[in-house]
Amino acid sequence: MKKILGIIASPRQLGNGEILVKEAAAAAAENAELELVRLPELNIRPCKACYSCLVPDHSCPLDDD
Repeated sequence: MKKILGIIASPRQLGNGEILVKEAAAAAAENAELELVRLPELNIRPCKACYSCLVPDHSCPLDDD
């Protein structure tokens, strides 16, 4: 079974962007599993350019999604 990832950036649920992603996924493959990621529902913080992620055995200090 194919998997399709749909990324929704619009804050409007069931808006034109979401409808477009669903229609495109349906046209791309029958019986495909569609996973939607709605960006407005996630806590995404901007990078602070601290470069911690470049140091081995360190991770990003931001606690976001």
